[in-house]
Amino acid sequence: MLLLLVITWGVSNINRY
Repeated sequence: MLLLLVITWGVSNINRY
């Protein structure tokens, strides 16, 4: 699902910071 991909990207982005 596209939503799942967006969530994963968001978590990864937060993890980077």
